[in-house]
Formats: sequence, structure tokens, C-alpha cells
Amino acid sequence: MPIYLDRHHIHGVTAEAVADAHKLDLKCQDGHDVKFMTYWVDQGRGSVFCLVDAPHKDAVEAAHREAHGLVPADIVPVDPVLVEAFLGRVTDPEPVQKGEAVIDEAAFRVVMFTDMEGSTKLTSGLGDDEMMRILRHHDQLVRAVVGKHDGRVVKHTGDGFLLSFASTKAAVAAAIEVQKELERYNALATPPIRVRIGMSAGEPLADNGDLFGATVQQAARICAEAPAGCILCAPVVRQLCLGKTFNFQPWERRKLDGFHEEVELVRVHWE
Repeated sequence: MPIYLDRHHIHGVTAEAVADAHKLDLKCQDGHDVKFMTYWVDQGRGSVFCLVDAPHKDAVEAAHREAHGLVPADIVPVDPVLVEAFLGRVTDPEPVQKGEAVIDEAAFRVVMFTDMEGSTKLTSGLGDDEMMRILRHHDQLVRAVVGKHDGRVVKHTGDGFLLSFASTKAAVAAAIEVQKELERYNALATPPIRVRIGMSAGEPLADNGDLFGATVQQAARICAEAPAGCILCAPVVRQLCLGKTFNFQPWERRKLDGFHEEVELVRVHWE
């Protein structure tokens, strides 16, 4: 059966109330031939997302309606592999399954792209074997830093990564550490590895079922705008870091491909 992600808008929602509603969903799921797999709740934004295995959208809505009457505003088919890559799980955590805990985790994510400068040119100049050695070092370094900051690798692009972070602070800290680690490497090795980084943030659902569609597209476009060695962000990333010790600086207004309005891009000063 297809897997659906649905979205509820509930003003004043609490994690405890959603946990109770989830229990009611589980009690009535068999009558609708659905399986409620897990959920995410964002108390600050009033957003709840449920992951459901169901034969069709109507079954998801009918099960929710019978269980507690909280009908979702959106129901979109999704790829569970991508859900796990972006959000970290596709089933309830074990303590939740045992009734020992409630879920208090938002589906809001920071999406980051990294891209190595001039990899094609480097390959032609160095040869495949030497380039593979450089790429392996680059990959190991980025993966180690991302794991240290609780990030997730969604996709490896060959000379870069698509990454997901639940914490904005962790995402920015990881981007800074990647650049600092590469700076240390470049002081001792040639040719240097220079990486551009772009970040945006948002909630998961897009109308066409493309998880974090606009957020991923914006992060990719911002990364493409960034000079090598630079970390560029959408304004939302800076807003989510208010009160943190990071040094954000205005960069330039840009019209990003696929977006109607110009965006005031922000640079993370890490040097």
C-alpha cells in the first residue's frame, strides 16, 4: 500500500494531546485497513504530521475522523526511504510503542547542500586515482562532522552532500566545522579542497509529494550562488539562530531560479 504523510494545523497543540490522539488512531486503524506508523508534533508552530500506510487518502481521513475528529489539512504520498533520510524514522520509537514516552519532535528541518569546487577540472588534472583519494578524504571529513552534530546524509551527490538537521544550531555549527577542518587540511596538503555550503529550512510537505521540495530547491540554489569556502543561508536560518553566538552578515539579494521573489542571502562568518 502507499505511504502517506498528512498535516494537521492545531492551534495550542501539546505533545501529550497528540500522543492521546495517536493512541486512538491505533485503536481504530484495523477497521479502515490503515497503519499509523509514527508522527511528529511542533507545539510552537501548531503543526502535526502523521505517517500512515493506507490504501488511499480517503482511508486516512476516515480513520482520523472516527478516532478523534482531527481531519488533516493535507495528505500526500511519500517515499518512506526519503522520510527516514530526512526525518530519521518511519516507526514510533520503542519507548512510545511501550507507552513509556510521548513524541515531542517537530518535522521542521534545516536542509544543507555542500559542493566541492572544481571537481571536474581537478579530475582532468590529477587523474582518477588521485581524485578518488581526495574525494574519499572529503567524504569522510564531511560525514564525520555531520554525524558529530546529529545530522543525516540524505544523498551523496559525488562531490557533495544533501544533508538534514533537526537543530538549526547544530546545522550551522556543522557547516562552520566543515570549513574549519578543510582549512586545516588545506594548510598541509595540495591541491586544496574548497567547498561551498548553502542552507534553508522548512516543513516537509509539498503538494506534489516531494519531501521538503521548496526547501531543498532553495538550499541547492543558495549553494550554487556561494563562492568556494563560503556558507550562505536563507534568512529563516538566521532568524532561527537568534540569541546564538554565530556571526551572520548580510551578503547579497539574489533572484534564485524557480523562486518569484529576490532573497536577501546571509553569510555565516566562520573564518
